[in-house]
Amino acid sequence: MKLTAAKLLETMESDREYLAGELARRFDTSMAQMNDMLCTLVEEGLVHMSSHSSRIIRFVRLPRSLQSRSPGHEGSLQSVCSLAALTRTSR
Repeated sequence: MKLTAAKLLETMESDREYLAGELARRFDTSMAQMNDMLCTLVEEGLVHMSSHSSRIIRFVRLPRSLQSRSPGHEGSLQSVCSLAALTRTSR
């Protein structure tokens, strides 16, 4: 079964924090593929990314009422893209 963004979102519970490694193991996929998919969902405003330390990045599926195609409600596009780039390069 091929992993899609829709399947990933369907599986993620709203307001629960996930690590990319946890999701990669659950879907039996590579960290690189999972990071790319999660970062795309962050850029689309469907998932929130937060970093509580320099090495741990968590992802949370936003409730439908907070989902936005514009990441402006969570911060500037620049900060979201910077954090996404950090995640993508830290594979």
